[in-house]
Amino acid sequence: MEKIKILISLLLVLVAIYFAYPYLTSVSSELVVGNEIDSATFNALLTDSENVFIVMDIQGINDSKIRQNILQCGVDFAGSFGLVGKNLTLYSFDTNQGCVNIERNYPISYCLKQMEMGITLYIEDSNETKFYTNAMRVGIGNNYTAGSCSVGIKQ
Repeated sequence: MEKIKILISLLLVLVAIYFAYPYLTSVSSELVVGNEIDSATFNALLTDSENVFIVMDIQGINDSKIRQNILQCGVDFAGSFGLVGKNLTLYSFDTNQGCVNIERNYPISYCLKQMEMGITLYIEDSNETKFYTNAMRVGIGNNYTAGSCSVGIKQ
């Protein structure tokens, strides 16, 4: 009977560690974008990257139209011809739910750490788009035409 209690206790500890792992290993607290570059240089870096992260940041955005536009832009990027063959990971950063992807919710800091392993297309409420060595910050607002967020990479 004592062995069963020990075995059950050990099993519970292992389950707890499994679910706590993303929280225990997260260290980043902000997006690492790198140095600002031009679009041609970013396109070359994106072409060479195996891992691409598409992040739809809707944190603190109360305007439903802007939220919808940011999410639609992320979906449009995911369907881009230029990203075919890449390892795509989609995240939505939400104030209440943290970092959301198809598998589960994570702390945002955990997802930021994962994003350091590739190039990020970071979609946010802004009026401008800028290119960096590790990311493209895509500004989306009220006026967005479906399908206009896309990547066409020349081989």
